[in-house]
Amino acid sequence: MNEAEKFLQEHLAKAQRPQPSAPQVQTTPFASGAQNDSAAVVGKQQMVSMGEAFKRFWVNWSLNGRSSRSEFWFAVLANFILGFPIGIGIAVIGVIVPALAEVADILFSLLILWPGIAIVVRRLHDIGKSGWWYWISLIPFVGCLILLIFMCRASEPYENRYGPVPNVR
Repeated sequence: MNEAEKFLQEHLAKAQRPQPSAPQVQTTPFASGAQNDSAAVVGKQQMVSMGEAFKRFWVNWSLNGRSSRSEFWFAVLANFILGFPIGIGIAVIGVIVPALAEVADILFSLLILWPGIAIVVRRLHDIGKSGWWYWISLIPFVGCLILLIFMCRASEPYENRYGPVPNVR
């Protein structure tokens, strides 16, 4: 057996040995130099289920932290699905007792106001924007469109000043 065959057999034997598995580290192309170590994310960002997003919407009223795109949009969808029959119920009540319908409408709007603001602010944090960008929605037509575009952007794939990447498992 010549040297080349020995080398090949040793190399194949090494390749067939089980290697210890290390956690996969994803880095972002945006990170550079000193940021690269803190920008590493272990694992992969997971999508949140609609039920989990709905629960987080009603439980987490904090303006701190980040909310992923799936958490935000599933919460919006779940609240739309829930709000539709509530709206029909309020409309039916409005036919019978208009004053009661107005009170119910105001109460429902107030109930959903703070959690709605909180999840939008956390979503803005997720894309690296300050929560103060929420005020852009006060600009007629254009402001809401800009905010909608922000809500559709992907999460920053690394830890930013608002916290770690959400839903990493």
